[in-house]
Amino acid sequence: MPATHTPGNMYPPATKDWDKGLFECCSMKDCGAKCCINELCCCCCTYGDTIAKSGIDPFNLDIKEESSRCMIISLAICCELVPCQSNVIRTMARVEVAKKYGIKDQDMVKGFFLTCCPCTCCCSDFQVMNQVMVEENLRYGCAQMERI
Repeated sequence: MPATHTPGNMYPPATKDWDKGLFECCSMKDCGAKCCINELCCCCCTYGDTIAKSGIDPFNLDIKEESSRCMIISLAICCELVPCQSNVIRTMARVEVAKKYGIKDQDMVKGFFLTCCPCTCCCSDFQVMNQVMVEENLRYGCAQMERI
């Protein structure tokens, strides 16, 4: 079972690069028909589920149940109440994923730029999702990720 993040856990030293580059969307893990269908039809759900399965709680709400974390992350991304809300959440998740897996790219400003720019926001999401899928051994299911 993959390790989950809790406030007391120490992160590994930041020595690695992302598994895939920013513009390597089509070479991410499990790229195929399920990937395309999930990302076209329910990208908020798959992104939320991926972050939830990583054990990361970007809001620090101490939510233990994976399905609750998934629902909160997905709703926070697709139901925007304040301007740039989804960008901030994606940035927080990106930085937490980088910290958890020891990735050197932990700059909040760069993360925010990547999630705000229309040319890179989807690529940034795919890069984060791919990293979690590789580290946590996940693959696409139906509107969710499945452990292999």
